[in-house]
Parts: sequence; C-alpha cells; structure tokens
Amino acid sequence: MRPNFETFPRCTLSAALVAMPSRIPVDLRAPNRSIRQGIGSVTEVRGESIAKCFGFLRVEALAPSLFDTGLTKLAPPEMKAALVDGAAFPRRMGHPEEYARLARAIVETPMLNGSTIRLDAAQRLAPK
Repeated sequence: MRPNFETFPRCTLSAALVAMPSRIPVDLRAPNRSIRQGIGSVTEVRGESIAKCFGFLRVEALAPSLFDTGLTKLAPPEMKAALVDGAAFPRRMGHPEEYARLARAIVETPMLNGSTIRLDAAQRLAPK
C-alpha cells in the first residue's frame, strides 16, 4: 500500500532555503536574483520528483529578505532604514514570528509543493 498525506499527516518535508542579501556585497547583488531563481527551479523539480516517489513528502522554499535577528538587531536605526529602503510595504525588517507563521502555514497546507514563497515586502536589491 502506498502511503499518502491522509495516512501520514505530519510526514511533510519542508526545506527552508534562506537567501541572505544583507551579507552580500553591493556589487554582487545582481547574481543574488539568479541564485534565488536557481533555488526556485530546484525546489520545483525536487517537489515534483519527491512527490512522485513517496507520495506524502513535499518540498517548499522560503525566500526571505532582511529579518530583525542576530546582527541586524544590533544595527543602528539609520543602517536599518538604508537596508529596507527598497521595500514596497511594509518598510521595515521582518519579524521572526512572521517567518514562523509562514513556515507553519506551509506545513498545514497540503496543496503547497514545489514552490518558492518570497517573504520580502516586495524588496528588490538592484546592483549599484
């Protein structure tokens, strides 16, 4: 008998792949978009192939922008403002609780598979 999501509701593989644009030098930010697209492609292909093999495993990628944790929490307000300058809305760093809520929603939503979800306030990091 082949297992499915109904018989194994908590057997969900969640792959959180995190891009760290704040730690990439300004002149290297253009390749960051390519890296995110590559992660998205791998996630899509792996999500499909793993689902076909096992039937109850899923693969999702989270692509966050800047979050107010670790070193960014210690940054002065002027630096934080400059880092989130390209964000559409909200113009602030993300909160860890927001990331956790999204991760939980992924686990609780069985139809999500093979996609990359951006958690970045529509922020674009243009090369300078």
